[in-house]
Amino acid sequence: MNLKHFFRKLARSIRKRVPFLRSRRSASARPSLAELLGRPEPAEAAATQMLDVGGLLRAHGIIPRGVIHVGAHQAGELEDYLRMGFSKILYVEANPALIPGLRAKAAVHGGKVIIIHAAASDADGTVRLRVTSMDQSSSILPLAKHKDIYPSIREVSQVEVRGRRLDTLLAEEGLRPEDYNFLNLDIQGAELMALRGAPGLLAGIEAVNTEVNLQELYHGAGLLGELEQFMAKLGFGRAAMVTPWHPSWGDAFYVRKPVVTMTSFGSNGRFANQLFQYLYLQLVARRQGALVQVPGWVGCELFGRSDPEPLLALPEWRESMDGTNGSAALLGCEWTRQFKEKNPAFASTDYWGYFMGHSRDLASDRDYIRGLFRFQPEFVESAEIRLAQLRSSRRRILAVHLRRGDYGYGYFFRAPCAWYEAWLGRSGLDPSEWAVYVCSETPADYRGRFAGFKTADASDLGATGSLAAYLDFYVMTKADKVLTSNSSFSFMAAMLNETASEFLRPSAETEGLVAFDPWDADVLLRFTPTPETHQRFIKQD
Repeated sequence: MNLKHFFRKLARSIRKRVPFLRSRRSASARPSLAELLGRPEPAEAAATQMLDVGGLLRAHGIIPRGVIHVGAHQAGELEDYLRMGFSKILYVEANPALIPGLRAKAAVHGGKVIIIHAAASDADGTVRLRVTSMDQSSSILPLAKHKDIYPSIREVSQVEVRGRRLDTLLAEEGLRPEDYNFLNLDIQGAELMALRGAPGLLAGIEAVNTEVNLQELYHGAGLLGELEQFMAKLGFGRAAMVTPWHPSWGDAFYVRKPVVTMTSFGSNGRFANQLFQYLYLQLVARRQGALVQVPGWVGCELFGRSDPEPLLALPEWRESMDGTNGSAALLGCEWTRQFKEKNPAFASTDYWGYFMGHSRDLASDRDYIRGLFRFQPEFVESAEIRLAQLRSSRRRILAVHLRRGDYGYGYFFRAPCAWYEAWLGRSGLDPSEWAVYVCSETPADYRGRFAGFKTADASDLGATGSLAAYLDFYVMTKADKVLTSNSSFSFMAAMLNETASEFLRPSAETEGLVAFDPWDADVLLRFTPTPETHQRFIKQD
């Protein structure tokens, strides 16, 4: 797979991201990878990807005991439940035509599988089941937008059935709610009704997998926002969600955990800011036993991150911005306690900030952080082919990050290229062994500055424009030596680089490059040059 083909594939993935929470700000407002390449293509059919319920249960430490599956249909999940280790399996189905087949399937399991004929609702009584031409769409609610999206599916008959609250149903059948710790709901828009009728059952449930409606496919259906609020009041957070068949509906998996999110994510800083913000959320969630929810971002494509998007408004916690220039306030600063100290009373929180302090606070989680930002195998394969071509003529790579663009104010200074040239001249590096890879918004302006050395940039790896930044970042994570800017972009790349023998960064205070340890240093040097010094640096460049 060539590199451009890979990025076009990622672009299609971005275009297919479900826009169900795009309101104040849209993560899809970032340029798509197709736009970056300048080669948009028609979207292809999305691959059908269902939630891996067994994997999610394991990931959240839930040991299968008993499952209640409401909306059994033909019990297609039965073998999966048995493999997962559930010792009690209860199916609830409203359609009388399906009950004989279900009971025949259950009979071979010697009482381990129970079939109940009833419709789950929020009140006890008789309900009218509306049977459709495709019986999986049958519901106790009448069709609404479902008729527009799936015009070939129509209501063909109605049948009266026993309607029960789940709490009532278990009592009537002589079943103990404490025997069940997982609830699966697939009842065509009536899921919230079933949940409202199960307060006793839900008190002991550890996880809920439920169909969710993002549009009113059925009249009176509980939409995702209502369901999310209901679940949050019971202490459940949405850990995963997919919409594999149509963006108007899908499946969501809830566990009894608080949520950490950052609704400003994607609008409060660019790629490198997002990396630090994201790792902060993940560290807090890891320490506090919480779930991460963030708007969709390019990390989903580059690193395979798959966190659900936020929906509910949560109490905000803001990073203190005191403007200090010293390390003392950064090392062990207030916000690090959020991921260092377990808080038994921790509640769902919306964080705001940049969370770039001193990397020593992150060092104990080094392997975990590097695991968060491992590039997807397809990306690695494609990029490594290009790097191999570069290494075929020069065995080692020196990555040089020359941040330009908006730099030239505060402590975001433009380090003159002459500082890097001077260091290289003293370094003793052999031009026959070393290639200089230039990471910059305008690499062509600097490739000729490293006399005697073979130079390269992202265009040599098949990328130009904004897309080049992702390749620059990758190369810095793989280079043999890294010379950064005073930038979170190259600092994070240095943190992720597991093989480089040396890291240097520019210092406005000493006006030259200084060595640093990516896991024991300020992410940004906070010394602020005067406006006159800024101008001198720019002129020296």
